[in-house]
Amino acid sequence: MAMDESLFRKEDLAEPLYTSEEIEGRAFFRDLTTDAQGRVILVGLTYEETRFQVAYNRWAWRHRRTGPREGEPETLDRLRKRYLELHEKHQFARFQVMHAERYLQANNPTRQ
Repeated sequence: MAMDESLFRKEDLAEPLYTSEEIEGRAFFRDLTTDAQGRVILVGLTYEETRFQVAYNRWAWRHRRTGPREGEPETLDRLRKRYLELHEKHQFARFQVMHAERYLQANNPTRQ
């Protein structure tokens, strides 16, 4: 699904998606990884999906006090629905990673 960038500003889509400080701070949560091109992405999401999540979060932060004033209500509803779908997909994958790490720690399987 292509990202609808109509509501996002240029700074919402700015690269890099995450600063080195953000990457370091998020390591504990096991929610970032890299894709085949070496770009930092959210676990379980593609680069484009991650880019959408970051842009949506930046946009929402900008409107946290005033609320959204731009765009059609249907567009806002569609973007929020997409954000929540991707958030759920990401969280599911992140919990799988955390479970696998805990399993390996608890069972300490040997390599053959």
